[in-house]
Amino acid sequence: MSVSYRINSDMQLVIVEVTGRFTLHQGVAATERFANDARADYSYDFLVDCGANPHFDLDFARMLTMISRFAPFHRKRSANSLSVCYAPGDVAFGMARMYHTLVADKVTYRMALARTRLETAQLLDRPVEQLFRVWPEAG
Repeated sequence: MSVSYRINSDMQLVIVEVTGRFTLHQGVAATERFANDARADYSYDFLVDCGANPHFDLDFARMLTMISRFAPFHRKRSANSLSVCYAPGDVAFGMARMYHTLVADKVTYRMALARTRLETAQLLDRPVEQLFRVWPEAG
């Protein structure tokens, strides 16, 4: 599976890991799994980890379709929540930037991109050591 998530209630954080080949279907399926999870909390911050340099099997049309399919999820998110995408690689960073640009006027919560794990922790305003314990470096 190329998209998985972990919910950390203590940190009020959802960590989404994107690995391998990422498709429209996998993105939608992961979002549906979260929506059906009894532990899902839309007020939590999200950390989307693209640190494993996934391969994005998305073109512009599929990206727009994915955004449309994510609309119910976006509407449920708390305006006080934050999504940070950790994307150290150029391709992942570019795809995340395109996604953020296309969805920015459709969401009420805050979004940010980060190239380093430290920047990710700072943007999420979480203690670095605590975050790194629940979000170990891939490898």
